[in-house]
Amino acid sequence: MKYNKEKPNIYTVAAGKLTRKPLSVMELRTYLLDKDYEEGETDKLIKEYLDIGYLNDVEYVSRFWKYGESKGWADSRIKRELLNRGVSQNDIDDGFALWKEEGSDKEEERALEIARKMAIDAVPDDRGHLDKRLTNRIGRRLYSYGYKASQIYEIIDRIEREIIENSME
Repeated sequence: MKYNKEKPNIYTVAAGKLTRKPLSVMELRTYLLDKDYEEGETDKLIKEYLDIGYLNDVEYVSRFWKYGESKGWADSRIKRELLNRGVSQNDIDDGFALWKEEGSDKEEERALEIARKMAIDAVPDDRGHLDKRLTNRIGRRLYSYGYKASQIYEIIDRIEREIIENSME
């Protein structure tokens, strides 16, 4: 005997997913379509959720920015991730502005913190430089987090100066 299970209500599925994890409009749309809900009913649900505020890509950007900062990512990496999640450039700009109102732009501080953690036990050589392997590792990590080359060089120089100053004390 075959068990014929009815597909759950689209509103139940969407609400359940959103209670577990915030999603962008595109992520929710893709999720529902992958669950074999029709495009028309998916679009209707999304419009209703947008109207009542259950979905809001600008707020999603602001929350995602906090997440990206906690990971140590550069602003460019956070923006790239948001674009990959289907968030429009306008919503990214608006969400970033909202985030800056709530917090502040601490990109350089994030990069410095990452570099400091990586160089915690570093000792400068006779010429006052860090080991090239260490500076290369720091550079690769910061680059993978979306920092620009000019920022990376500046951070490495600053870390070297800090380590030299601390070793002289």
